[in-house]
Amino acid sequence: MISVQSPQRQIVTKRRTLCLASLGSALEFYDFIVFVFFTGVIGNLFFPASVPDWLRQVETFGIFAAGYRRHGIEPAPERSRKMSWKEFLAQHWGLIVAADFFSVEVWTWKGLKRFLVLFFIDLATRQVEIAGISSAANGFWMSQVGRNATDAVDGILFGKRYLIHDRDPLFTAEFQQLLASVGVKSVKLPRQSPNLNAYAERFVRTIKESCLERLVLFGERSLRTAVREFTQHYLRERHHRGLGNRLILADNCGEVKRGRIQRHQRLGGLLNYYSRAA
Repeated sequence: MISVQSPQRQIVTKRRTLCLASLGSALEFYDFIVFVFFTGVIGNLFFPASVPDWLRQVETFGIFAAGYRRHGIEPAPERSRKMSWKEFLAQHWGLIVAADFFSVEVWTWKGLKRFLVLFFIDLATRQVEIAGISSAANGFWMSQVGRNATDAVDGILFGKRYLIHDRDPLFTAEFQQLLASVGVKSVKLPRQSPNLNAYAERFVRTIKESCLERLVLFGERSLRTAVREFTQHYLRERHHRGLGNRLILADNCGEVKRGRIQRHQRLGGLLNYYSRAA
């Protein structure tokens, strides 16, 4: 025979379930020690009376531990030992280089062709280096890029400790091992987190909006010319508010405060900069 609860009893049961669910959700955001005091009450409410007290307590702890694991919340001792992304950047600012790809479509005699451009950017100085341009990027190409970037003479990663990048499969295990051999640690960013690589993302937006999206590119050579000219403009002729309105690579000839102002052009006037005549 099936027993049917009265409407009043059903309301009480629903309210109790709602209160307990709310309590469990709130406790997930507090330290593990807080709900130690509630294990007895929760165990009595959720588990049959035939279950021993010690087993009910263990199962209650297991429920909360599963909730912590599901939401990525680690125990308090582990949380206190880990630093935030902001703290990591602040402590290693001068030792970090970021890497990223962007794609460009170019007209060829076979139609539109997609090229990948890989670049590195030094977070402390904002110096950008185009590592390579290819329509068929693969692991061998990335290995050569890694050797160039870690060169002891002019490699952008020489003397650095961290390279931050996304989870693109082109950052192969061999590429990361090559970096590790010279003391550079590969730091993979979480999925779908472009804000953690903001300086690289900003450069991509700048080069596309200021240059590449305003040109109709015919062939790989025109793409390489446009990227090279903009990079030189970005480093030597474009003032950056994030650096106190300074140039990234300034000439050492000193500032000329008098004289006629001259306009200089790149890419047929697409990029302009001004200086005083010496």
